[in-house]
Parts: sequence; structure tokens; C-alpha cells
Amino acid sequence: MSEAGWLRHGLSIGVVEFRRTVRGMRRNKGRLALLVFGVGFWTVSIAGLAILFTAPLRSLDAPIALPAATRGGAALAWLFGVYIVGQRVLSQYSHVDSEAGMLTTVSARSVATGLVIAELLRAASYLLAPLLVVTGLVVYIFGTPLGIATIPLAAGLFALTATIVGSGIGYAGALLVARSRFVARYKTIIGVAIVTVIFGGYAAVVFFGTDELGIGPALLAWLPVGWFVDLAAIGSPLAFSTGRVAGVLVATLAVLGVGGWAIERLTTALWFADPVEPTRDETDEADAADATSHTATATRTDTNSTGGDGALTAALGSFGAMLPKRASRPTRCVAAKALVRTWRNPSRLTILLTPVIIAVVSVFNATQFGAALAVAPVAIVLLVPWLAGATFGLNPFGDEGAVLPATLTGGISGRAFVRGLALPGLVAGLPLTIALTFAAGWFSPYSPLDIAGLAVLGGVLVAAAVGLAPVIGMRIPRFSTFSVRGSRDVVPPSITAGIVYTIVLVVPGVLAAVALVVPALLRGFLAALSSGVIPFVLRWLGDRGVPLVTGPAPWFEGLGPAIRGLATIEVRAGGYALPLLVLLVGGLLGYRAAARRFDTYEIT
Repeated sequence: MSEAGWLRHGLSIGVVEFRRTVRGMRRNKGRLALLVFGVGFWTVSIAGLAILFTAPLRSLDAPIALPAATRGGAALAWLFGVYIVGQRVLSQYSHVDSEAGMLTTVSARSVATGLVIAELLRAASYLLAPLLVVTGLVVYIFGTPLGIATIPLAAGLFALTATIVGSGIGYAGALLVARSRFVARYKTIIGVAIVTVIFGGYAAVVFFGTDELGIGPALLAWLPVGWFVDLAAIGSPLAFSTGRVAGVLVATLAVLGVGGWAIERLTTALWFADPVEPTRDETDEADAADATSHTATATRTDTNSTGGDGALTAALGSFGAMLPKRASRPTRCVAAKALVRTWRNPSRLTILLTPVIIAVVSVFNATQFGAALAVAPVAIVLLVPWLAGATFGLNPFGDEGAVLPATLTGGISGRAFVRGLALPGLVAGLPLTIALTFAAGWFSPYSPLDIAGLAVLGGVLVAAAVGLAPVIGMRIPRFSTFSVRGSRDVVPPSITAGIVYTIVLVVPGVLAAVALVVPALLRGFLAALSSGVIPFVLRWLGDRGVPLVTGPAPWFEGLGPAIRGLATIEVRAGGYALPLLVLLVGGLLGYRAAARRFDTYEIT
């Protein structure tokens, strides 16, 4: 039973939970800077495009028809918002802090309402700035003051319904994990399969229009959640449908009623039930008994040490076969421990995968005008190696946690430790990168030679990634935990380490890929850089006494014309080979630096 003031209590809980999120963001300066940059980038981009097309938009004859693709695109965005909220609730916010005290003070309905309100406030913090810009631009361009009310109303109901439905799905998933031993044991595989299906469907809708497979955003125009566009168009030159406006309002009321009832029932069942223990059955008793010994096994000094890696390989199951037998025992133990850690606690990768998902979605949206098949191989070549290095090696010291002193003093060498971190990335990342590159290249417009060159680039990027990630993670470690609701605390990599790692790895990869498949673009970019930015900077430094000018004319004045005069084969050869050389040397130096860092590291 709920108390009389459950809505007021829920609002208070939601505000408190949101304040905790804000305080956490303030403490994490890197994550806050990344958030501000992302929101600011999209806000400025929207404003710039609207200002650029102000005159053409004003010249359109009213009323302007709303195409079905617009309503379908809004429905697709709503579905994606539901997925994001569901994933966040399932992985982070399925439980409230101090749960026992909260549930003995107020009702489960109050707590559930508070968590939904907190998630809605988090969504509003992301969407508020773009919403204000869009509202102001629409009112300015079309001269429709009614948009000041209708656009925020439509956006608010859009976010509210997506939050309620996404929260319900997230709580349902959390309840399934808590009640089903099978789902709890294989939640990682099930989660990967679900994400693959979701983004596969999303890619199919975005990539392939009616000209190819007969599917596209327009097919989703019948969903009432796509009719929020009609609500936002009231009072503007856009031809909205009164029936659709009434329909979306009725659908919103239905979501509020049914969704609220479902969330209350799901959270009550989740919070007042004992979760299953998937490691307690007979098939997993050996793994549960051996789990506490994996750290000592991982710190064996050489292949002649007493004991073995049987506990770890048993915990890995069939995945243990992926580790090569030729590797030394210490290397295999470190690699096995990294795999077990990732398998048993995949929540530590949540922060790592979220930017990847956002980047993939951004690529999908940016390449729906016929360039998807050309972009896919390049995206694979850059993304899979990035994951191969970051998944296991971007926070080596932080991943060790409380056993770090034992690992450092256990006698294992730095080279063996770093090789152990690199082994899973190499074994899994190298064949996956090459196979996916050839698969995507089969449908791309590139020649077989270009596809082979991309595959070679992917292999080099994997080798560089597994060498660069550990040294960057050791230089910029993170030891503070990240609380995942309903699970144990995890230690994700540092945001700063992730940014540095991305720049060091991706920038040379992008240059090599562009030089291989679009050499004219690279030549134009370098020529513009050499004709504009570089001469300006060097001339500015020369005016201040820096000896950069020799002879009567600056030496750098001829760089731009010289680059424009390069033949295509020269641009491809130099632009492709030089970044590969840099990546190979950087990976080797990173591996050696990481080994030295491990051998000389002192806990202060």
C-alpha cells in the first residue's frame, strides 16, 4: 500500500537522486567536460544549420507538408531513447541507495516514482540546451510565438513517455536477472545478443531506404509516439494533423497509467525478493570455490612455480581454449584473470561501451545518404582495435584493486604482466577485425587491394592498441569506484586516459584509412593546412624572433603547392605507410614503457 503523499515523497527522492548525480559529475571533471562538449557540439551544430537555411525555410509556401519519414524518424528516436533509459536502469539505477531504510520509510511506489523522476531530470539536463535553441530558432524563422509552448510541451511528453517505458523495461530485465538462474548466469551473452539485434534493426532502418530493401523510417510513422511532431507543429507553417495530436495525447495518458502501474509491480517484486545465486548449482561449484585463488595464480614468477592455471581456465570454460599454449604460465594467468574479471563483472565496461554506442549511432545518422557501405569498413577498422586494447588494458592498476600490492610484489615481471593484458586483445581482436573488415568490404565500393590494405591497417591498429592502452592506463590510472546499482562497485578506466588513448590510436588510423580509400581528400586537407594554418603559425613565430625563416623568402611558402602537385600514388603510399610505421613503433615503445612502469611502480 502506498501512503497519501507518495507523489510528494517521490518528487523529493527524485530531486535528491539527481543532486547526487550532479555532485558525482562535478567530482569527475573529465566526464563533465566530455558531456559539456557533446551537448555544446550538437547545440551549436543545430543553431548553425538553422541560421544557414533561414532564408530557404522562410521562402517555402505554407502550409508545409509533414512527410511520413519525419514522423517515423521521431518514432525511431523515441525507441532509441527507450533503449538508452532501459539500459541505464538495468545496469545502474534498478535500486536506490540505502534501499532498506528507504523501503521501511516510504512505499515502493514513492521510491519508484523518485527514480523515474531522477532519470527524467537527467534526460532534461542533456536535452534542455538543444531544446531551447530549437524553440528559439523556430519562433524566429517562422514568426510563430505559439511554438514557445507547443515545442517544449511535445519534447517534455516525448521524454516522459520514453523514460516511463524505458524504466519499465529496465526493471523487468533486472527482475528477470534476479529471478532466473539461467538469465543471471548468461546475462552477458544475452545482453550482447539483444544489443546486436537492436542496433542491427536500427542500422537496417537507417541505412536501407525504400530503394533497396523497402524499409525506412517512414514505416514507423503509424506509431503514436511519432505524432509528437504534429503537437510541436501547432501554430507553425507545418501542416499538422489534429487527429494525430489527439491520438498522441491519449497515448501519453495510457503510458502514464499502464506504465506507472507496471513499474510499481515490477519494483515491488524486485526489491522485496531474494535474488538467485547462479554460482551455487553443481556445475559451477568448482568455479565458485576457486574464484578466490586466481590472484595468487596470476602472480606466479615462472613456468616452474608450484601450482597452475587450472582454476582460472576452469572458470573460463570453453573460453580458456582461446589462450595459446605457447605463452608462459604467468602471461596466461594474467590473461585468464582479465577474461574472468570481464566475464563475471561486465558492468565495468558500461562506461567504456557507452561512447562507442553513441559514436556508432552518430555514424549511422551521418551516413544514411548513400555512403553507409563505404564508411562501414573504415569504422570497423578503427572501432574493433580500439575495443581490443581498451577492454583489458586501459586501467591495469585500477583493475587489480585491493590485490595490487600482492600483484606488484608477487615476482611477476612487467613484460609478462603486459603481455598477459595484451593477449586477449590480440587473440580476439585480430581475427575479428580482419574478418569483419573483409565482410564489410565485400559490400563496399572499394577494390580488393583497398580492402586488403584496410585489413592490414586493422591488424596494425590491434597490435598498437594492446601496446598503447596499458602504458596510458598506468600513467593515468583510476582507483575510485563507480557504483552500479544492484551490483558491486566497479573501477572503470579514467576518462582522461580514454581520451588520450583515442587520440593516439585513432588519429593515425584515420589518416592511413583516408589516404588509402580517399587520397584526394587527404591531399586537399594537407594542402589547405600547409597553405593556411602552418604558414600563419610559423610566420607569427618568426616575427617573434624564432629562427624559422631562411633566405629572402620563407621556406614554407611552397608547401601548399608542393602537396597539391603530389600524384595520387604518392599520397596513398606516404599517407598510408607513415601512420602504420608510427603505430608499430608507438605500440612497441608503449609495451616496453608499460613493462618498466610495472617494474618500478610504487604505491604511495
